[in-house]
Parts: sequence; structure tokens; C-alpha cells
Amino acid sequence: MSRKKRNLLFFLTDALTFLGLGCYGNRQVKTPHIDELAASGAVFTNAYAMCPFCVPSRASLMTGLYPHHHGIVHNGCKADYFGEGEHVERMIVDADVTTDRTLAEAGYDTSFFGRFHLTDEYGPPSYYKNLYREMDPYRDRLNAYTASHDFPPGTEISEWYQWRLPTFPCDAVRRAPRHVNRKVPFLETLYEEFILKIGKLMLPHEECFDWIVADLSDREIRETKGNFAVTCSFGAPHDPWAAPEPYYSMYDPGRIELPSTFTISNPNPLLKDAGSFVYSAALGEAGLREYIRIYFAQLSFIDAQVGRLLAALKETGQWEDTVLVFTADHGDLVGHHGLFEKDGSQYFPDPLVHVPLLVCAPGAIEAGTRVDNMVQQIDVMPTLLDYCGFDIPGGIDGRSMRGLIENGESETWRPYALGQRSGLSRPYDRYSEVQRQQVSVQTHDWKCIFHGDTPFALIDRSREYERLENVLDRAPAGVLEKMREHMAEAWS
Repeated sequence: MSRKKRNLLFFLTDALTFLGLGCYGNRQVKTPHIDELAASGAVFTNAYAMCPFCVPSRASLMTGLYPHHHGIVHNGCKADYFGEGEHVERMIVDADVTTDRTLAEAGYDTSFFGRFHLTDEYGPPSYYKNLYREMDPYRDRLNAYTASHDFPPGTEISEWYQWRLPTFPCDAVRRAPRHVNRKVPFLETLYEEFILKIGKLMLPHEECFDWIVADLSDREIRETKGNFAVTCSFGAPHDPWAAPEPYYSMYDPGRIELPSTFTISNPNPLLKDAGSFVYSAALGEAGLREYIRIYFAQLSFIDAQVGRLLAALKETGQWEDTVLVFTADHGDLVGHHGLFEKDGSQYFPDPLVHVPLLVCAPGAIEAGTRVDNMVQQIDVMPTLLDYCGFDIPGGIDGRSMRGLIENGESETWRPYALGQRSGLSRPYDRYSEVQRQQVSVQTHDWKCIFHGDTPFALIDRSREYERLENVLDRAPAGVLEKMREHMAEAWS
């Protein structure tokens, strides 16, 4: 019997921790449309990124493979950084079996709008009917707008990877030191161009990258005659840290509740050398509050775009025929331990690797479903193909989560989540055997981090939001042996 072929709408965000959404308990941020999507389907409370960086995680989302199997282990390539630095490995190519390739071969119109982050100098896969990314053409459009408009006195022009963004920093940011003592020139540049220019984004909505991404997605939903697979990949809440009105003014920095582990004067011993702690100390508490305010404002701006696309599906009568997913490539510290962005990644801190995952398939997934099992990004690809009515390809690491969603079938589900972290710039052949570097294995109770085959740290997850502490020298009997078993199973 043939299965119903559903459309696919994939919302992907960059650097969104699960703690950032109302549907995960955040009482401060305003995300009504994302919360509506969550209430309409399944909320996964324990979904984990394959890597604390963008690129390997995105590849796992697309292929259903662990990074050590798809071979994309670094966070970027020559094309991503526009000629700055060495080529590291091939990115996603036509030969890779992905969700979108499978759907394109079945006649779907496949489109990817937004941050792709998986293109090397050979270009993106050829199966996309439509492709719009953050560089050409958006960079040129943005820079032309910035060059042709006057902005209020005090506006800064932030140079973000060839974007020229007009931002208006608040007083707390303007009072921060103009320089920090960083020995690596890039890190000093990051501070001067990214950190000291966070603030209100002086662009109308229709010139903002994420608005354009949603607009193109909206058009594709409304105009496609057959089945579609649309990825709406937002750049936020990743840097550049700026948000347009009225979202910027939705939040009062002085009223933001800071994380319980927030500090700018007493760093956690495990994280005292983290780079962003230097920036946090320079910005001070008021500056960090501004950063969190912008993070929340970006989420509310994204939420408005999600609302536009949910409306498009309903207005065109395609809501019942579409599988929707909302997730992130990785999280963000957002002030936990006095850090932000991807810092402290060697310990795989929970806000950085614990991501939101919402899956909605009207008529197939009961509204209000909650799944507490530990799932990973490798499980997204087979789940989407399953709900879209397709067989799951052989040879992948992930499993369809349909049984967990509909029947609570958890007896045979893996009781752990794997994470991997490699160097950032070592040239590498993705088609050769991947060597274990830093690997995280976590269960509901423990997180064990290995360097190669050697345990490096053991974290009691029940206390992680009180204090991140390495208790390897006090490991309970049997815990390390079980973690080794889990790692061996995943690496097989």
C-alpha cells in the first residue's frame, strides 16, 4: 500500500539553546508561534547536537550519520570563510544521501533558503531548485543598502564576514574597553568588530537576512504546485548580535533573569581560560545583559517569521499535508558560567549541546506529545523521511523516532547521546578513517568526555546547572565502563 507523500518544512536556527524558547520553560522570551508549533506536535525534551559547532552537526542533520561516518568534522571550509584559511575537507556533495536528495529524486521541489554552511569551492549540491545563502547575493544587497543610506549619529558599521551591518550599541557596550589583551589577532578583531558593535540593528525588516529567508520560503510554499521540501535556515541567534525594532525594545536588560551560574569575577576552574570570559569581563554585567537582550530579541524576530510560514501553510490548505520540524545546529552559553556563544566546548556544556527539537505532522502526530528519551541529530533525517512517506535508506546511523512519538516505544532505544569535537583547521580527507579526538558520551545521569580512548572528564549532569565540575577521580563504580561501552557501540 502506498504511503501519503507529505511536504516538508524544515526550520533550522543557528546557536539556539533549548533554554531559549517558551515551550521549553523560558518565562522571559516571547516566542508564541514557535510555542504554537510545539503544542501542535511533539516536543523532544532531550535532543542533542552531534557537535558543539555548526558544520558537523548540520551534516549529521542532513545525512543521518555520525560525524565520524560522514567525515565532515571541522567547523568550516575555505568557501565558508571566503578564502581566509585553508581548505579542510569536502562538504556535502551530490553523492551524499540526504533528506533533500531523496525527496528531489522523488520529484519534490527542494529549496534551501538561508545559512547553508556546507558548501566548499565546488559549490552546493545540484538537486536544489532554489538556493539563497548569506553571502552572494545577500551580502551584496546588504552592503549596497548600507552604503546608500544615512544613519543616526552613533551608528557603528560592523564588519561581519564581509557583511557591513549598521548597528547602534547601547551605553554599556560603548563604555567597554576598546581593546582586550588577546594574543591571537583574530580574537582581537572579533572583539572589536563583533562584541563592541552589538546593539540595535538599523535596518528595516525587509532588508534583514532572516526576513528575506522567510519571504522566499513563503513564496515557495504558496507557488509550488506539487510536493515541496523547503529548508528555512535562519542565521540568528548566532552572531552578528544585533536585532531590529520593535523586537530590540521588547526586552529590558535590567529585568532579565541571569543564569544561576552567571559570573564575571569568579570563573569556573574548568572554564577560566575560555576566550569569551575575557570579553564578558570587559563588557561587565550590563554588557552581558545587553547580549542576552539581543539574543531574546533575535528569537522573537525569528518567531515572527515562523508565524508567517505557519500562516502560509494554513491559508493555502497545506497544513494537514506538511511535516514540520524546528531545531538548531547547536546551542549557546547565553551567560551561563559568564560565557557566551560556543565557548567552553571542550566540556560539552549542556546549554551548548542541548537543542530544541519540535516535530509536527498533523493527523499523524498527536498534539501535545512529549518525548523524554535522549535523541540525536542523526535521528532527524530518517524520521522526516518516514513521516513524508519514504523508506529509510540503509547504512545510516540514525533511527526513525516515529515509534517514540506515537507509541512510546523506548525499550530498545539507545540510552545515551554522543558528541564529537575536532580541531578547527587541520587539513583532512573526509573519506579516510576519522580518528577519535574529543568525544562526549552522556546519559540522563552522567557525561563522560574522552580524549581518544582515555576519559578526560566526568560530569554529574544533575548538578551541571549548579556547578560544572570534573568528578573523574570520584567516578562511581561501573560508570566509566558503561560509557566506554556506549562509545564503542556508536563508533562501530
